[in-house]
Amino acid sequence: RDLTQRSAVGIGYAFVDGFPDDGLSREHRFVQQYTWRADLAGRVSVRTQLEERFVSGDNGMAVRVRERFRSTWPLEPRETLRAVVWDEVFVKVNSPARTTRGFDSNQLFVGIGHKVTGRSSVDIGYLNVYSPGAPSRARYSHVMAATLVMSLSEVSK
Repeated sequence: RDLTQRSAVGIGYAFVDGFPDDGLSREHRFVQQYTWRADLAGRVSVRTQLEERFVSGDNGMAVRVRERFRSTWPLEPRETLRAVVWDEVFVKVNSPARTTRGFDSNQLFVGIGHKVTGRSSVDIGYLNVYSPGAPSRARYSHVMAATLVMSLSEVSK
């Protein structure tokens, strides 16, 4: 829901199925977010997200904060095709059974975005994910990523 021309709030839910090293993981995730955006040389946005996560095997609710800085630049006059760069930091606020409080991961994306309709867009590109751990367990994941975003309301630029 737009608060002003430059800011919006939202809520969401995600069901996440995963396959970590120790078997199957299921997660129910409730999300609240605030986004601020501005049109400068391109479009710049900052999104703060608060997640309440219920992960199978954990003894309680895990809380995580995500902070994303995103910038896009039009690549053609109609602005349906754009360059996209974003960086997102994840921080765990509490420590249920299988997690510890503190820095969780960092994700950096570089790619191309395409506005498909007034309510949907697709970003395709390279995603680098850094996940710390014990010194010998820190991981860098190099991912070819595609993201489809669909909105209930008209999406601007």
